[in-house]
Amino acid sequence: MERIGIYGGSFDPPHLGHVQAAKQAIAQRNLDKLFIIPSAAAHKEQPQQEAAALADRIKMLELCFAQLPGVEIHSPEENLDSFCPDDQRVEESISVLTGADVRRLLAFRCADAVLPDDVARYIQIKGLYNTGKNLRHLPMERLEQEVVNLLKPNRVKHVLGCRDTAVELAKRWGADETDAARAALLHDVTKALDGPLQLVLCRTYDVELDDFAQHNPKTLHALTGSLVAQRIFGENQAVVSAICSHTTGKANMNTLEKIIYVADYVEPNRTLEGVEALRQLAYTDLDKALKQGLEMTLAMLRQQGREISPGSQQALAWLNGKEEKIC
Repeated sequence: MERIGIYGGSFDPPHLGHVQAAKQAIAQRNLDKLFIIPSAAAHKEQPQQEAAALADRIKMLELCFAQLPGVEIHSPEENLDSFCPDDQRVEESISVLTGADVRRLLAFRCADAVLPDDVARYIQIKGLYNTGKNLRHLPMERLEQEVVNLLKPNRVKHVLGCRDTAVELAKRWGADETDAARAALLHDVTKALDGPLQLVLCRTYDVELDDFAQHNPKTLHALTGSLVAQRIFGENQAVVSAICSHTTGKANMNTLEKIIYVADYVEPNRTLEGVEALRQLAYTDLDKALKQGLEMTLAMLRQQGREISPGSQQALAWLNGKEEKIC
């Protein structure tokens, strides 16, 4: 009797992770055939993102698995009982790389590394997942919509809270309110990508990383967010620079850069210990708020035994130097 497996999912879009999962299923379970069955409905994990039609997903699956023997593509309406009795069905989990990840990489114009060439070409030709959309210099409302589509749902409140706080701090300290709002909206735009995918984006954008960044890819979202802000959204240098320094800080930070760092720390959804005092300080002494935020972060990192960014060390040394000059 043939050993037959079933691999189901939204496949929106199918990617190299799916191919790897299928190969593992065939090898580990010694399958003669593997039926790939896309769900009738599109993805559920990120419903606000654009989904491809079932016909397009089936065509992409055919392209994706064309070179893998023993794989057959079936529509959701197929009756599989004639192929595989219930007690022989195999449910294979989708690879760690998700469709939402791939759709984000497509938006950032760096998905080729995770897509079969034929699938990537099909997406471009058909203009799926808004790949032909121009995202540069969007008006504020459109920018918010596009950014929200790229975030994980649990990150949205934080980003919008950071935006509102950054605008208030810009009013208090005389910075450009529009730049503050745009930088805050975009500061976590790549945060949903895990460490390996952060590295994929850096390689695609031809960015050379220092030793700290290579060993701590989870901190890369500030750098990659600034790259996406510049290359995909067409933001000005002030916004790009503020995004780039919002996680670690740096020496010689300007007012907007300080505001985005502090707003990220004190926005209303933050509940960490000491945040209330830091919120008050943000409106009375921005430099002291920045320094306190850096010191709190470094204390946490030391407690966890984690490496400290050179940027944070340089930022603190710079702030301490400013205090000494005042004294």
